[in-house]
Amino acid sequence: MLRGGEAEGEQLDAALAALETSSVRLALGRFASEALDGYSLRYMGILAAFTAMLPAVYHGTTTRATADPTEYFLTCLHLLVNVGMACKDLVLSSKALAAARRFASRLEALYAALALAPPPRPPPAADGSDAVLELSGLGVAAPGGEGAALLLQGLSLRLLKGQRLLVR
Repeated sequence: MLRGGEAEGEQLDAALAALETSSVRLALGRFASEALDGYSLRYMGILAAFTAMLPAVYHGTTTRATADPTEYFLTCLHLLVNVGMACKDLVLSSKALAAARRFASRLEALYAALALAPPPRPPPAADGSDAVLELSGLGVAAPGGEGAALLLQGLSLRLLKGQRLLVR
């Protein structure tokens, strides 16, 4: 309105640039997190499995460990990776639950604001009727100045108290 399209376009361009910057930053963070996650699960899990099985193989406390140490190592590794994945799932679940709680509290606040807000009080009509706004003989012209073709003409509108209208 009032030829503000240029300023609005600049604001939208600035918001889009900020969104693109944030998107790139989030993508890089996700890549680093997943790479570190995979690295730590793979190599730290192998180290933990090797450390956990070493006493059993060295002292020969189990026949399974002394008979085939490689299979025992892989079993220990598999079990430790599964425990790590379970812990990761618990952490991600708690993050998802926290996000859902935040979303629910925002919805609850919005609902409370909408439910408690008094309805807008229209001004009384000059003639004492229930009409708040009454327009007649309106026309809609295509953009282009005074010589533009009329798209619609002879429109009338009457809004009563409590009615709402969205013109698109």
